[in-house]
Amino acid sequence: MDKERLLIKGHLLILIGGVEDKGVQEKIVQELEATEAKFPDGKLKDAWQRLLRKHKDYYKKVDLLVDDILENELTDSQRTAIVEMLSKLRGLVEEPRKSWWDTVIGWFNNATGKH
Repeated sequence: MDKERLLIKGHLLILIGGVEDKGVQEKIVQELEATEAKFPDGKLKDAWQRLLRKHKDYYKKVDLLVDDILENELTDSQRTAIVEMLSKLRGLVEEPRKSWWDTVIGWFNNATGKH
């Protein structure tokens, strides 16, 4: 994997890795699947990958989808699709991430006696 794809993968995993809300996780997986569909691999390989992902947890699905999206050299149209996907994913995780950070800050404040 070259530097560009490695940076994209790192950014994606940081962006969507901390989401715990199951509804948001489903939307993230749907968005990743929609983007992955724009990167055709062949019908047999795509069918095999869908079957493989079917019984995985959120984190494994995300990892498999991101790897599939980034496995080949990126064309300009694929880069555009990735930018669009990142924009949509940011919108999906923005509110849950705030809630998650509020929870973490609350734990810290409770542990230190600050309110």
